[in-house]
Amino acid sequence: LTWDANYTFSKSMDDASGVQTSGVFGAAFIHNALRQSDNRSVSDFDVRHIFNVNSIFELPIGRGKALWGNMGKVANGFLGGWQLSSIFRYNTGYPITDGMVDVAGWPTNWNVRSYVTRVTGVTTSPTSTGTNGVPNLFSNPTAAYQSFRNAAPGETGDRNLLRYPSYIVLDMGLAKSFSSPWKENHKIQFRVDVFNLTNTQRFTAADTIFGLDPYRDTPSSTFGNFSAIQGAPRVVQFALRYDF
Repeated sequence: LTWDANYTFSKSMDDASGVQTSGVFGAAFIHNALRQSDNRSVSDFDVRHIFNVNSIFELPIGRGKALWGNMGKVANGFLGGWQLSSIFRYNTGYPITDGMVDVAGWPTNWNVRSYVTRVTGVTTSPTSTGTNGVPNLFSNPTAAYQSFRNAAPGETGDRNLLRYPSYIVLDMGLAKSFSSPWKENHKIQFRVDVFNLTNTQRFTAADTIFGLDPYRDTPSSTFGNFSAIQGAPRVVQFALRYDF
């Protein structure tokens, strides 16, 4: 059995996140050049906790192994010599960087709208049965919507205040190698790999997250609805490999 585990704790903060060569107006944009620190917050790519474990396990079954070490060649061909591998990953969610803007105008900069501003404490509380039965970023979208106001003239608002749900995935593989009957150093390997073994889904891309309308006291029916998943659904693949 060979295994490895690692954990990373980190925090990244900046006034804007992006590459200087993006060449796109609005990418990594400072809302108020006179008060650059108004934009200071956790980076768009900030991930607070990351945990990884990977392993390769030669199953102790088959000829010369701890279990059934004297089994016949035919039985060993089916049951012996298997190798089990796995990769597990968990990380906390990324900051929500899109949609959290004032749609009423450009209170600070003509090119990029300001973020909305908190008027009371608010946190994400993802639910699988939100508005109209669609998974939602908030258990109470109306209360979350009313926790913000439009930015005042010259005000930058609150950047990267909320986060998406965490991400978790387990991939596993099962493989067996056969020695070639025609050449000793040639091998044939059969393997099956399963990505996202548990078919766990973590949501992202909340719909029109904070398109705050100053003329509405309640959000739209799609406010906070998730429209995508992180990663991919379960995928199973089979492979046959020839080593020479």
